[in-house]
Amino acid sequence: MSHKYDFNNFIDAMGLSGLQMPQPFVPGSNPIDLMRKAANALSNQVSMDVVENSKGFHYNMDFPGMKKEDIDIELRDNGFVVSGKRRESKDYTYGFENVSDYDQAESTYHVKERTYGEFNRFVRFPEGVNIDGITASMTDGVLRITFPKVEEKKVEYKKVAIQ
Repeated sequence: MSHKYDFNNFIDAMGLSGLQMPQPFVPGSNPIDLMRKAANALSNQVSMDVVENSKGFHYNMDFPGMKKEDIDIELRDNGFVVSGKRRESKDYTYGFENVSDYDQAESTYHVKERTYGEFNRFVRFPEGVNIDGITASMTDGVLRITFPKVEEKKVEYKKVAIQ
């Protein structure tokens, strides 16, 4: 069994198959680079909170600095996928009121932790949701997707005649 097979099965089992993960360790490769690439791929994963109440299921996902036009929601395979692309800001004029005072050649990053690139997250539908009633909104970088619950039909008393 190859290392690549083991690594891919691990990624699938963790529910991370949509991520663009680095190739597995092979002789001659740098394990530190592999770990750094894996950490970057995992940090681009979409985090969410899921809340259930009497009306439905509410999914809240944070996308700071992103616009709703950069995010897609697709229903498929008994679930939904949230995908998009975080773009790196090209505005490096931090702290300069007058852009002409800013010289990019003089600027050096000391820490760069924000992640950029494509992301996606597949989530299975919980039981009892009305997929036709889905709503989505985005306010202040928080995407909220709501699936209303299917209304239960109450059985009224009814006597059944025996034929």
